[in-house]
Amino acid sequence: MRPMKIQIMEMRRCLWSTICWDGLLLMFLTGFCAGCNASPTDGNTVSVAQADTVWLTDYDAALKTAQATNKLVVIDFFATWCGPCRMMERNTFADEKVRQRLAGFVPLKIDVDKQPKLAARYGIEAMPTTLVVDATGKPLATAVGYLEVADYLAVLDKAQPARSETNVVR
Repeated sequence: MRPMKIQIMEMRRCLWSTICWDGLLLMFLTGFCAGCNASPTDGNTVSVAQADTVWLTDYDAALKTAQATNKLVVIDFFATWCGPCRMMERNTFADEKVRQRLAGFVPLKIDVDKQPKLAARYGIEAMPTTLVVDATGKPLATAVGYLEVADYLAVLDKAQPARSETNVVR
């Protein structure tokens, strides 16, 4: 027979292990997993779970749409494993002001792990990176890192006057 102290320690270890695994399972099921906020709708679009914004995922299609609609393209460079990227999905992109403002742009999501050449073309080194480009792909405004609603809207505002300028606004 084992001493009582060893039995209690084993019970604690078992209980702690169960709590940890249950916690991980709960986090996975409630949406704290990588890529949980974006669900593919087809090969070229991603819709944000809590928002009405439909994001394109095809760069060339986004530029064509921008040319046809006379809009700028706002690119969200992200990675599924990126915590701040998921926070922007939940907080920034789900905000009503952001959704309304994005209606005036062609929204484009680029997963840097799936499209590394495009990320390299724009010199993307950290995620999330927000980049606004014109219909030819010329950068107009950029911001690196997590952006609160007001900061995100400021980047979009910066891009509007830059549309007619020749210099990149950063």
